[in-house]
Amino acid sequence: MLKLKDLNLAMDHKKALTTHMVELKKKLDNGDLTEQEFVNKRGKLVIFTQSTMIEGQVNLFDQESNKPTFFEYGLEDLEGGLDDLPPEMTAFNVSGPIHIKHAIIKPLTNGETTMLDEMILFSDQIMGLGFKGIT
Repeated sequence: MLKLKDLNLAMDHKKALTTHMVELKKKLDNGDLTEQEFVNKRGKLVIFTQSTMIEGQVNLFDQESNKPTFFEYGLEDLEGGLDDLPPEMTAFNVSGPIHIKHAIIKPLTNGETTMLDEMILFSDQIMGLGFKGIT
């Protein structure tokens, strides 16, 4: 539980680590991360939950868009609405939303792959990150 007034003071470590790695991978792909030499420069970051592997484009909200997606609009609308709530209110189930576009969800066991235009993954579902090399 967390008071709404303290919500912006709390850090969701899983979300911070995930978005940081996505930002670094983006810099690497764009050639902006040149001072480091890596063995596995080419590849994709993947997110693991308890039962799935998720690939896709993690939205860092670093680009302005004339037409936001449904979830982009919803997340921004929620953010603005939080300011209207009393700061003494208690927040439950606090975990950071990670917006993923063009998501490919693969079960870790045999099963059918699911593709979504976009999804929100709550950070408390993340079990780990992986780097899938391209050969």
